[in-house]
Amino acid sequence: MDTNATAAVLRTFSPVAAKAPLHVQPAERPASLDEKTVGLIWNGKPGGEVALEVVAEFLRKRFPRAKFFKSGWNSFPFTGRQTEEIVATCDVVVGTTGD
Repeated sequence: MDTNATAAVLRTFSPVAAKAPLHVQPAERPASLDEKTVGLIWNGKPGGEVALEVVAEFLRKRFPRAKFFKSGWNSFPFTGRQTEEIVATCDVVVGTTGD
C-alpha cells in the first residue's frame, strides 16, 4: 500500500433540474368550432407546418363553418403586436413546433 497516497472525495451531481411549479389556468373551450376562427400558429421549426395542415384538414371536415387564420410570420417568441393580432383575430389557437 502506498503510504503517500491521499484520500480523495468524488462528488457527483444530477444533471436533471427540478421543474418549476406551473400556475396556469386552462383557457375556456368553446362547445363547438362552428363559426369560430381557429388560429394556426407555427414557430418556424421544420415539420410544424405539416402538422398544422393535418389539423386544419381534420377540423375543416368536422367543422365546415369554421374559419382559419394563419399568421404571415413564424417566429417565437412572438412580439407584442403579433400576440395582439392572434388575440384579436382568433377564438381558439393550435400552435406547433417541429423537428
